Amino acid sequence: MGFVSQAVPIRQFLLTNLVKTPQNGPLKLRVPISTLASSLSNMGDFPFKSPDEARYKGPTLFVRGTQSHYVTDDVLPVIGQFFPKFTICDIDCGHWVISERPEAFRQVVVSFFKDLDKE
Repeated sequence: MGFVSQAVPIRQFLLTNLVKTPQNGPLKLRVPISTLASSLSNMGDFPFKSPDEARYKGPTLFVRGTQSHYVTDDVLPVIGQFFPKFTICDIDCGHWVISERPEAFRQVVVSFFKDLDKE
């Protein structure tokens, strides 16, 4: 058997990829693990290099886990160039915010949209 992750959030993410096969056959992965693995570098990349090329001027919410290294404070100025009206919300967890702290994530998103309705 190959590598088995002990991280609950990673297992939860992979379980969302399971689908039933016809006639109640065995479960299978919607997107094969090999496809996920070979696409990891592209999933973490932002395709635009210049804010003049692509900029979204509407309100934008970024939710980050404070224990994750993916959205660090030093990239916030770059985010601001592409999303000038961004809001950052920190939640005490790792990278898998929605899996690790689903209620906190939901509250942040609902609050963001309620605030938009007030504008």
